Amino acid sequence: MSSWHRGKQIDFLTIPEIGFEIATLLLYSDFELAIELVERITDNSASKNSLDNAFAHLTLFANEMNKKSKDCIADIDVLNSKIQNTEVKEITKALSFLSAEYNVDEILEHVEGFSNFNHKLFLLRNWIIHNKEDENIGKAIIYILEEIVKTSGENVPNATTLSDIATPLPNIKSREEIKKLILLFDAHKDSINKPTKDFIKLQLLLAEALHSLNLEQARDRIFEVFLLIDELSDLSINTDCLSMLWLWFLKYDKDHSIEKSIGMNFNIKTQIENNIEILLNKTALHFKMVESIISTIIIIDPDFIFNVIKKLNTLERRDLAFKFAIENYIQRIPIDEFDCFLIMKFIKEIRNSNLNQDIALEIIDRFYYKKLNSEKYISKLLNFNEYFLNINKIKQNCYIITHLIKI
Repeated sequence: MSSWHRGKQIDFLTIPEIGFEIATLLLYSDFELAIELVERITDNSASKNSLDNAFAHLTLFANEMNKKSKDCIADIDVLNSKIQNTEVKEITKALSFLSAEYNVDEILEHVEGFSNFNHKLFLLRNWIIHNKEDENIGKAIIYILEEIVKTSGENVPNATTLSDIATPLPNIKSREEIKKLILLFDAHKDSINKPTKDFIKLQLLLAEALHSLNLEQARDRIFEVFLLIDELSDLSINTDCLSMLWLWFLKYDKDHSIEKSIGMNFNIKTQIENNIEILLNKTALHFKMVESIISTIIIIDPDFIFNVIKKLNTLERRDLAFKFAIENYIQRIPIDEFDCFLIMKFIKEIRNSNLNQDIALEIIDRFYYKKLNSEKYISKLLNFNEYFLNINKIKQNCYIITHLIKI
């Protein structure tokens, strides 16, 4: 009996997640079989859109697979044609454009074909986030902000959406474009519920863009941000926002002149330390209280974060916090700037061997996806040699060896 005939005897309706996983693997070897399996495991009686959603998932996976392999392993058009719901079909096609392979003019041309404003917003918001280094990114931001203004009677943007769209602002070189964008963002200032973390993030991004344009205006905006943070009665959110402001100071206020203008006795690092002490004394959920602070500060003051984590109340929470901190560091710091001794310092603090060894995959992935310039990174990678040799989990070992060979 063939393996596929035996597979037909399995009731995948009870384990659809396994069926979908097998279908994605079949895309590599038997495209038609993958489609047949998806049709079999999807219970249309549960939801009339379940089959559409299944093929949407398969289309997106195949699109990513084709991009990574730089070859047409799976026919995207065939998969997309299986989707009957026009809305699902449109948004799936839109998602396939979330790639640096498409320039801003191609994206805008594609978006013009959308009748639904939310689809336009979804695609451009995500494309902007993933292409913030694009030198023409301002064109996409201006387009979507003007679209928001046109539909303001029906669509009121929230701070999360606007802060996501504003992410590339500090990278834009054109002074005239920055001026126009700041005016467009400020046009929505009164319609947003504030203060929130996302609103603070948005204002800090605008201040970052202003810093190269008009230092006085940047200073004034930072002072407004501080007053907004001061209004936040929730100490946890207040501290998260202070950590974002501290990050801004460390980047753009190296002489502390703006920080000192807030108050002669004000020191943001001391304020954050005091807040953390109060938070840790008030609740047992220590990791939850400092998670956002770790994510914000790890890239600029890892020693501060190391000392904060050491104060957490249980070994389990300290392990999770050390892993979370170093994963953030690995993902966000350029490989050229990796402090390998610092990374190992955090890893050695993790007592849970599973968590400890999982970080090895994060390190390998960062080097693996830089493999086109691998020679210049070999010396960095060798710093982790002893750590890799001590990995005793078979899955991790296989992953490390196979990827090291390709680097």
